[in-house]
Amino acid sequence: MRVLDNMTTRIVSAALDGLTARQRAYAANLANIETPGYQAQDVHFEAELRRWQAAGASAASTPDPELVVLEGGARADGNTVEIDRQMALLAENALTYQALTEAQRMRGQMLRDAILEGKR
Repeated sequence: MRVLDNMTTRIVSAALDGLTARQRAYAANLANIETPGYQAQDVHFEAELRRWQAAGASAASTPDPELVVLEGGARADGNTVEIDRQMALLAENALTYQALTEAQRMRGQMLRDAILEGKR
């Protein structure tokens, strides 16, 4: 189904993959909040996603999210997870994911409506 496999769909799909990887990193951060020496992590993918988009968002390749250590002050035990920051990042990431999935749902609904209208 060529109409469903286009640049927009590939970009949104790659963005959702990046957001999913980021959500896993944030969940790991929260799970390790009491682990001495644990370094909080994040996932960066937006710059790579933009480069991939500029190159035509080929179906043959997809951008790879990059796991990075977050900068921040360490507690006495060396752990760098800041609960307030992690909760805010987790909420922001979830909202972004939700917005992208809703946009994809609406796009699918418009395609379905156009197909059904054409049959009348």
